[in-house]
Amino acid sequence: MEQNGSLFFHMNHMYRSYIEQLNQLLSKYHLYSSQWAILYLLHYRGAHTLNEMARLRSVEGPTITRLTNKLKDLGYVNTVHGEDRRTKKITVTERGVDVIQKIESEIEAFQSKITQGIPAEGMERMHAYITTIHENLKKQKSSHEWEP
Repeated sequence: MEQNGSLFFHMNHMYRSYIEQLNQLLSKYHLYSSQWAILYLLHYRGAHTLNEMARLRSVEGPTITRLTNKLKDLGYVNTVHGEDRRTKKITVTERGVDVIQKIESEIEAFQSKITQGIPAEGMERMHAYITTIHENLKKQKSSHEWEP
């Protein structure tokens, strides 16, 4: 338990520090990491409904609504009708694509700096481990098995 506890303590601490610095980077675009995550999702996975985004991001509907409203105010996304006209999908605007390209290059430089000294093989292994932990968490959540 001690080793796992320490690992997760450090992961949490690292995540908080990463988000704090990412938010500083994004501030010149009037964005926070939560808004960036939505913009990134829409850009790389295409238009989605609010419900789809809430499910993919594991957040409540009102949270997604607030995030997308801010992105609309900035001109980064807009709403389009879905195939059956009853659904509305959120899509990235041209302005949104432009800002995504600017932000991505800055984030790439930032991430390269903070992973300096870690070989590609180590990054691949770390990615695999984190993916496995995430998948285990999703299984745990769906089965409601919180006891050890």
